[in-house]
Amino acid sequence: MESLIKYEDSNVDFYSETDISKRILTHPSAGDMKDKIGTTRASIKNPYKDLYIWIKGELLDILGISEALVGRETVYK
Repeated sequence: MESLIKYEDSNVDFYSETDISKRILTHPSAGDMKDKIGTTRASIKNPYKDLYIWIKGELLDILGISEALVGRETVYK
């Protein structure tokens, strides 16, 4: 984000002849875009992490049932 703001400060000023209305990230009407992007980035979750934990739990349940069935068979013998 810092790099984009620096790019906009230097290049957009040069190519737009210091017309502040041509800016996007640091435009006066945009408010504090940097904080908004940071808040949005912090609120996004990784869905693959939840999926991984769920699948791992299911595999452990299957392993537990399998071991319980093997243990039951050894008790019967």
